[in-house]
Amino acid sequence: MLEYDALMAQWEALGTVEIHEVELRALEAVYGEYFNWEIAELLYGVGHVGATKVFDLGGFEALAGVSAHEASAPFKPFMHEESLIVSAEGSLAIAELLCRGNPQKMLAWVEEQEAEIRMRVKHGHEFVSPLDNEEKYSPPEREWKIYLERERPVFELIRQFCGYKAVNERDRLQAAEAEVNRLDILAASAIERLRELGDDARADQLAEEHDRDRITPALVRPPIDRPLSRDEIPVQYVYKRRSWPR
Repeated sequence: MLEYDALMAQWEALGTVEIHEVELRALEAVYGEYFNWEIAELLYGVGHVGATKVFDLGGFEALAGVSAHEASAPFKPFMHEESLIVSAEGSLAIAELLCRGNPQKMLAWVEEQEAEIRMRVKHGHEFVSPLDNEEKYSPPEREWKIYLERERPVFELIRQFCGYKAVNERDRLQAAEAEVNRLDILAASAIERLRELGDDARADQLAEEHDRDRITPALVRPPIDRPLSRDEIPVQYVYKRRSWPR
């Protein structure tokens, strides 16, 4: 009886933690990308919305890098039917742990969602209403309002989970790739202009250099060269002015 009362008290304690709709939707997105139903799931019952039930403790540790007990220790988790129950506050900590461990996975998901929303905001969105199964149209103005009120806060929270460093590195990488593409188009235009002016030799030379001297990820990495044999080492001549004795 005492064990039952203690268990019920732990379940009731979950209800003391309130979770915002934005936080819940961010949790759903993160869990959907990192977990499957065999490892963990979110709970939606009355009094414990946003809590987490971890079924596979070993699978959780393999994915997160730490045990579920360690990840949720500050939030007083408890065991129930061989599963670990974590409060909504602990769920947010787990989501941040997953995003910090592999931020590019979640940042890529955010970018995919934002790309789709950009199209909706530009062209509107046709959808089938779940109420009457009829096709309806949502104008761009409505899609923009939905983005500001519902989607953008979720995306910003997920970026916060991933951390400033990861977001900044991804932004810098995308900016660098865009700049490379811009310069590649500019070089191609310059080479084509040389051909139009009749300077085919110079155009061929620039085209060859542009293709040959590309900087690829393999070239950026410091190479590990084999040691040279004695006959492969180039001879270096050092010239020194002779000092005559006085």
